Amino acid sequence: MDSYTQGLPEWLGMILGVFVMILVIMWILVPIAISSIQKKTSEIAKTNKEILEAIKLQTAAINRHDLKQAADQRHLNNNLD
Repeated sequence: MDSYTQGLPEWLGMILGVFVMILVIMWILVPIAISSIQKKTSEIAKTNKEILEAIKLQTAAINRHDLKQAADQRHLNNNLD
């Protein structure tokens, strides 16, 4: 470290050393954090897709039930006439 900070005040060399260590740590940790976030995001997207599919199926079932009720009501109304 002394060869990199020759001619600089000692306190400036220490600050520079800490800064370089922080950069190295970030260089290692940031990709790990990004991959973790991407993994979690893909899991959430998969769950959201499953939920959306379930909602679509439930909506289709409700629509079929409503259509059947409407047809039954029309049949009853026609029989009353």
